[in-house]
Amino acid sequence: NAAKSSHYRTVVVYTPTTRRMTRRTAAADGDDDDESTTKPRKPAVVRSSKRARRAPKAVYDNDFEAHEIQNAIKASRVLAHARTDGSKIPLAPIFYPTEEEFEDPIAYVRSIQSKAEQYGICKIVPPEGYTPNFNGRCCFGERGGAIETKHQNMNRLQQGEGFASGKTYADLEKYKEMADEFEKNYKESHPETFKDTKDEDDLIRRTEDEYWRIVETNPDEAKGECRTLIQTKHVNTKGEVLVEYGSDVDARRCESGFAAGISGDPEDTEKHSWDMFELSKHPDNLLRFVDDDIPGLTTPWVYCGMLFATFCWHVEDHYLASVNYAHKGSAKTWYGIPGTDAEKFEDIARTTVPSLFKENPDKLYHITMVVPPGQLIENDVKVVKLVQKPGDFVVTFPRAYHSGFSHGFNVGEAVNFAPVDWIDMGRVACRNYVKGNGKRNAVFAHDRVVVTAAKALKNIFETTTARGKWMAHMSRVLRTDLETLADELENWQSILNGKQRGDGFIKGDPLRFYKSEHIPEVDGPGDCCVVCKAMPFAAVVRCECEFGRSFARCLQHWNRGCDCKQRHRKVEMRIEAEEVRALAKSLEL
Repeated sequence: NAAKSSHYRTVVVYTPTTRRMTRRTAAADGDDDDESTTKPRKPAVVRSSKRARRAPKAVYDNDFEAHEIQNAIKASRVLAHARTDGSKIPLAPIFYPTEEEFEDPIAYVRSIQSKAEQYGICKIVPPEGYTPNFNGRCCFGERGGAIETKHQNMNRLQQGEGFASGKTYADLEKYKEMADEFEKNYKESHPETFKDTKDEDDLIRRTEDEYWRIVETNPDEAKGECRTLIQTKHVNTKGEVLVEYGSDVDARRCESGFAAGISGDPEDTEKHSWDMFELSKHPDNLLRFVDDDIPGLTTPWVYCGMLFATFCWHVEDHYLASVNYAHKGSAKTWYGIPGTDAEKFEDIARTTVPSLFKENPDKLYHITMVVPPGQLIENDVKVVKLVQKPGDFVVTFPRAYHSGFSHGFNVGEAVNFAPVDWIDMGRVACRNYVKGNGKRNAVFAHDRVVVTAAKALKNIFETTTARGKWMAHMSRVLRTDLETLADELENWQSILNGKQRGDGFIKGDPLRFYKSEHIPEVDGPGDCCVVCKAMPFAAVVRCECEFGRSFARCLQHWNRGCDCKQRHRKVEMRIEAEEVRALAKSLEL
């Protein structure tokens, strides 16, 4: 049917058993009336373990890279799916706090959590007149050259390639000049997409459609898509669109975007309550008990975006919550997946390019991969979206995967936080972190945070008569986690003492337990498990060899890491199970 030919696109399918490339036609959105269209199969679920923290060294735009991508395509089945249609993605909730509600960030997030967490992400619009002032020195370091960028190849985001280093810009104005030039050039060369836009919302919708057109265009088919932009630095000779993303700018080194006061009040010199540095010190934020500054986690990162610049699918360290603020510039479109669908998302993501995950089980956690929402929705993963404009806050909830892209030059800022209700999910993260390859590494000791927070609350109980509802709730959650920790310590002590069978223990040769004389104030490299990179605070396993004296192991990996006999291994107890239970009991009201 010639009238409908423009609604069809060719999908390349590789069949591994025949080692032959075939082509078939798939219907685009809006052609549901064609009953003859073959629906794509749902991919088989392939379970794997979690991720490593750091991305691999990027290989960018050379013959080796092209060879590897072709091998990946030949070794996997490229799943056919309808191109993502943003209009069909449900919207995340938007909240409008009163002036009184807005004064306490964590208390307000807690008040909306039961409604918002089921979506994974939400947007919070401040009351009129409460927009933070912008710091004009944001991203400007003492030595200049503050904004380091990463090159992103938009046509290859589905392959999960590492991002090569881009140009370093002296300040926001220099980065903005580049971003504005690219946006102007791109829109002028695509009049069929951007001409005669009705309003801002219409422009946002068209930009989202164009974004997914680029991302879901196979690299082999990209040439000729942007002929008028060829020979510029933002489109290579293959026709692939390239952008520079200024992510992970350390706000300690290059200044935050938050200035004192609120907009419209030049006399106000107080810090805004939603200032990321203030949020890090909030009394109800358990991350204040983390023993070190961790950029992006306990202290904020600043993000500088341009048209199509992408933050790929990821979940926060330790399944923490996060808050992101849009300081200035163009909008961002966000996509979110609730924590309840996190494992389903991971399973689907691993089926996209199976050979890559076979070689790198932690590929998903390099934060370099985009899985189109359309493909996720087809596989029954719950996906929502929202549009963040300057002045809007976005909150992501524990274990909620999220991704998105910029509609033009913009500046944002983000930090993690840990309300007391996060503790249960934090314990889940710790258990996942010790599971073999393809997982994420711990960045702080969960047990240390819980024990330190419990001791601080105990001190309040002993020195004051204040008893608020929040104290009762915190006490209850902390007691539960402490009892869990005590149970785990007693279980492992029983196994390693030979009282019960388990985990490779040789009967008649128990490990020696001893109380640590010195508990390090900060968890360093020598306190991480050498096998899984978890941070065991309560108990660590050591042995008599030089390696075993220098490097620790968690209880789960007590017999790994070196060739020492079982009798040469010993357990350093920083806190006994009885002490943990006594601490839990002291929090009873």
